[in-house]
Amino acid sequence: MRGAVQLLEAGARANPTRWELPHDLARTYYLDLKDSRQALHWFEVTDRLPGRPHYVPRFIARLYAATGERETALELWQAMRDSATSEWVRELAMQEIAKLEGQLRSRSPEKPR
Repeated sequence: MRGAVQLLEAGARANPTRWELPHDLARTYYLDLKDSRQALHWFEVTDRLPGRPHYVPRFIARLYAATGERETALELWQAMRDSATSEWVRELAMQEIAKLEGQLRSRSPEKPR
């Protein structure tokens, strides 16, 4: 698998304006290597490139949550909700926001009344 990653990384360096190779790296890290931090890195690279798939920002938000950065994930989902042109994406964002807010509440110490 390391050889495949090295080949994809070399391809991404040689083709810095193409989204396909960093996307393949992100998927390899996520699906095959189970490395959410590296997957997040490569999805963020993919997100900055023209023509990238529409679902990449959703993967980024989910990976921020998976790596413990729930506040960042929450901000990303809120931005997606606010800018969504699709009702489906808006509904998905609201579900993810509710889930993250619940996780953040259960993690925070109870405030005295």
